[in-house]
Amino acid sequence: MRRIIFIYYIFLLSCFGANWYEKNKFLSVVFNKDVWKYIEKANYFSDNGDIKSADLLLRKAKEKTEKCEPFLPSNWPNGWPMNKESLVYLKYATPTAFINRIIGDFCLENGYTKEAIIYFEAYLNKSIIPDSDYYIKLAEIYEKEGMYNQALNLYNEIGKFIEGKNYWGKGYSSDFIEKKIKNINLLQKKNLIIVLLPVYIEIPAFVQEEFFNFFLNEVKNIKNVIFIPRENFEKVLNEQKFVEKDIEDEELRVAGKILNADYILKPSLTKIIDTYILNIDVFSVDKKKWFEHYEYKIDDIKFIPNLIKRFVFNFQGLDIPPSLYLPETKFLWSYEADSLITDLKISKDGKRILIGTDTGSLYLFNEKGRLIKSFKFSEKVVTLGISPEGDYFSVFTLEGKLYFISDNGRILWSKKTGNYGRGISISENGKFMVFGIDNKLFYIDKNGEIFWDLVLPDTITSVNITDNAELIFIGTEKGSIFCYKDDGNLNWKKDIKEKIIDIKSGVNYVTFESDKGKIYIYDISGNEVKNFKVDEEINFTVFNNEILELLCGKRGNFLYFFSNDKKSLWKYNLKERVSFLFSVPDGRNIYSVEGKNLFAFSIIWK
Repeated sequence: MRRIIFIYYIFLLSCFGANWYEKNKFLSVVFNKDVWKYIEKANYFSDNGDIKSADLLLRKAKEKTEKCEPFLPSNWPNGWPMNKESLVYLKYATPTAFINRIIGDFCLENGYTKEAIIYFEAYLNKSIIPDSDYYIKLAEIYEKEGMYNQALNLYNEIGKFIEGKNYWGKGYSSDFIEKKIKNINLLQKKNLIIVLLPVYIEIPAFVQEEFFNFFLNEVKNIKNVIFIPRENFEKVLNEQKFVEKDIEDEELRVAGKILNADYILKPSLTKIIDTYILNIDVFSVDKKKWFEHYEYKIDDIKFIPNLIKRFVFNFQGLDIPPSLYLPETKFLWSYEADSLITDLKISKDGKRILIGTDTGSLYLFNEKGRLIKSFKFSEKVVTLGISPEGDYFSVFTLEGKLYFISDNGRILWSKKTGNYGRGISISENGKFMVFGIDNKLFYIDKNGEIFWDLVLPDTITSVNITDNAELIFIGTEKGSIFCYKDDGNLNWKKDIKEKIIDIKSGVNYVTFESDKGKIYIYDISGNEVKNFKVDEEINFTVFNNEILELLCGKRGNFLYFFSNDKKSLWKYNLKERVSFLFSVPDGRNIYSVEGKNLFAFSIIWK
């Protein structure tokens, strides 16, 4: 994949020019045509990977430009444009300044950061009107290179000319500049911080105390932050006769100055319906203004500490680390069937989706939501089965007829079973399949030939065949579990006394789900590994990857899927009523049914 991306990137450069050139192409109107030809040739060599030749040509363009100095309106050099088009930019800087900007971009793009700094400094120093975009660009380069004093000086300069509206380029807000300065201050020196009492809306009292203590502890742990104790702040408030809940900005500034504070944090926690919203506002004592606002949302109260930790990283100007990522659902597509959807099945990779309806319609989709095939049967679709790869599928209709179909839409065979279908499971490549009719199980090949069948003591409720078709698992109404070999001989049997509603098998393990909301994990030899209730808090890290994968999917009213690091599982409460739900283990493809509507979602980690 990397190779493809790299080739595609080169193709883009070849078609559209190097990025440094594209950024500055509009400046051709201020240059002598012969000089600009050097820059165009440099672009050509840059596109073709000859950076050394491109560098020499740009230096030549710089040399030719500097030989024509000074660029004075009263004595403008011959051959250099001074017309309506060029004056749009010449009012900001001379060609000498602009050539430094162009070479600076070239150096930065090719990894010559120190040289880029020299050229950008020259561009800004030689400019007539400050270029806000390149001030910001240079300041951010200073930051990355650890040149914090230079970055601070530049941000302070930017703040002044933006306030005076004497610049060209993007209009950066003073709050943005103040945030940049704060982030550098946190790296360079000790910062004294006051935390105001939080504002709570619809938050229980026991949560309020835990929240504030956790918030204070996390803030105290920020590098170069000195937390001003609450008692010191409250003493100043009493002396100045300020009331914290009604305190105004000027009063905050006064209290902050007395305590030598740099910043004041005002947290709030609100519950709106089922969503918890954490807001933190940041006040600059020196500037006497609120300049930063952070907002985080979550549906589960137990993740509020995660939101606080996110703030701590963001407050320091750092990205949120993957260890703090939380899952969010992203809607992908939907489809409305002709009637109530009666069953849903997906392939192992989630790239084939099969639904049947109350009026006998059958739909096959790909993961993008494109309808591949549709069928119409005379009776209601009762039960579906799909092979792991999604290349074969099977349909039970209400009239007791079983169909076996390839992914190209051909019905390979059909059988009249006469009774209600009790589950279908298909092995790899459709080689073998099993299905239940009342209390009878059938083992059949892809040509429709029944290899063997057997009668069980009570009604079959769920069946499963391993991908290699070597083992068959059956669950019954009264809670019996059977494991048969592919020759029809019983391998092992268990009784859990609870109706089995779902079975999933892997290479070494199998899981059974009961109607009582319990999960039973066995190895393929029949030894129980563990059982637990779906709403129970479990340390999933003790399980190996195969077991975790088998546990993924809809379990009771919960959706289980892999954590971001794939070492554990996340459990999501399905608050909305869904008829069916299937997903791949990492949550990349999730399909749910409500009534006659099929919805596709994806889990993204942010």
